Amino acid sequence: MAKQSVAKTKKLTAEAKRSGAARRAEKKLRDELSTTKNDPAIERYEAVDGDWREMGLAAPARRALIDDGLFTLR
Repeated sequence: MAKQSVAKTKKLTAEAKRSGAARRAEKKLRDELSTTKNDPAIERYEAVDGDWREMGLAAPARRALIDDGLFTLR
């Protein structure tokens, strides 16, 4: 069997890179769409976590405070 030419190797490499980039773009889009879906559990927290969000607390910490009944600072 004959050795592949350099041009053929470059062509195959470029095609592989393009298809990989397309798959990564599709995956990123799917991930973004799945995180932006309206989840009733998340909406429940968003309705009352305004003070905690203003302070810059991470989402798990905000959820824990709300679960404990701490909705505002006083």
